[in-house]
Amino acid sequence: MKNLMINENLSWPVRSLNGQLWITLLLGGGASWYTVLFWKAQLGLNALLFSGFLLLAVWLLYPEMRSARRIWLAMGGVLLSAIAVVWQHSLLAQLTHVVSIFLLLGFAQARELRFLGFAIMLAISSLLTIPVTWWRRWETQYKDTFRNISTWTYLAIFPLCLLGIFFTIYYFANAEFAGLVDLILSWWPKISPWKALALFLQGMLLISVLIWSSVWTPEILEQEQGYFLRKVHKRPSLKAFIPTLALRRHYYSGVLSFGLLNALLLVVNITDIKGVWLNQYQHSAAELSEFVHQGTYLLIAALALAMGVIAYFFRGNLHFLQKNQSLKSLAYTWIVQNTILALSVAWRNYHYIAEYGLAYKRLGVLWFLVLVILGLYSLYVMIQERRSLYYLWVVNAWFLYASLLLTSMANWDVLITRYNLNQARHDTIDSAFLLQEVSDKNLPLLLNEHALLQKRSNLDPRLVDRKLQAKIKRFEQRQAKLDWRGWNWADVKTAKVL
Repeated sequence: MKNLMINENLSWPVRSLNGQLWITLLLGGGASWYTVLFWKAQLGLNALLFSGFLLLAVWLLYPEMRSARRIWLAMGGVLLSAIAVVWQHSLLAQLTHVVSIFLLLGFAQARELRFLGFAIMLAISSLLTIPVTWWRRWETQYKDTFRNISTWTYLAIFPLCLLGIFFTIYYFANAEFAGLVDLILSWWPKISPWKALALFLQGMLLISVLIWSSVWTPEILEQEQGYFLRKVHKRPSLKAFIPTLALRRHYYSGVLSFGLLNALLLVVNITDIKGVWLNQYQHSAAELSEFVHQGTYLLIAALALAMGVIAYFFRGNLHFLQKNQSLKSLAYTWIVQNTILALSVAWRNYHYIAEYGLAYKRLGVLWFLVLVILGLYSLYVMIQERRSLYYLWVVNAWFLYASLLLTSMANWDVLITRYNLNQARHDTIDSAFLLQEVSDKNLPLLLNEHALLQKRSNLDPRLVDRKLQAKIKRFEQRQAKLDWRGWNWADVKTAKVL
């Protein structure tokens, strides 16, 4: 298998006959498997099956990467996201799975990468440049290529002819063998040649990224290696010399800026605590909605400002300036106050959810707030341990990806439906949202809690039943178009109830 390694073979096809065989099997077999799995099929079991193929290919192609932590993380992410697709079958799980595939392709190209953004960028650039790579390798090696093709054709014709003759004899002579062949062919999806060719080439692109290095890999690696996770004390050159007095002025500017910003945010937080935390006044839906949206926008602006201000003032040698504790204390206070602001938005969102129920955007606000808290913590670590701005990008990208993996494992549709039916304080609930916008994974719960749905609905009971029957019909129509490739546990549970 070593003949397949990217760095050891710069021409295509691989010179050795053994390497040529493995390349043919990997590209042809992998692309064919990809076509069979995804031709006119929704994501389901096919995502897990193809992920297993990719993981096996990476494991065999890159034995020296088996000890690389990021490769293990990327492979684990692909496997977990594929399991989430089969288990929960949500749009979030499917999007997370696609992101995981791109991360695996990027890290397979360059395991030295630390920032997930660079890995995704490298994977995308590889997919775009692989056709150019194909052409250049064929152009430079066309003589050897045609010689190899004629050799393989000569070697394969006689065995294939024998296989065809004996297959025909066995098919017509053995009824059980013929039945097995017919059963296998019945599983094979009906494929349109041109569309199938496009899907086949798409599979070849994915596999090719694992075999050959992108032309952009050296540039992206060089760019990535120019960033450091820790701040380095740089000695200024004579041309760009910053005297100690100028550094002290920069320090005093930071102290003044953080002092003013903390004072401003303190007023905002006090009004929030008084008006939202301690105020028992029953707000209307419009007021609560305005509170949540305004707080979220303010939080986004405040967090961006916090990161930008801290990154600006703690750049260069200010990290290493003696007696800079006042500036650090003010920066820590700024982080704490932003945390309080995040909790204030969470408190608003809690009241909104408790009164009017869960929705996707309200859950999205909570997810965003968790990422904000983690981002603020990374800012604290950056100052405390003299980390660089690049450290923030690396750590928070991993936080984001980990949150996608974790949230894709949950059945949010059932959680939303159960909470709205049982816990929402408002007398009536938005049943049209549960019946039309929430996916059909909540059908078993809606059927089991039909009386409660009728009681708490803000719609006429007859309209509720019509919408419920329409939702069941849409599910049955979708199921009628599926086969084994789109199998998933969420649909199985729903079908059992129906």
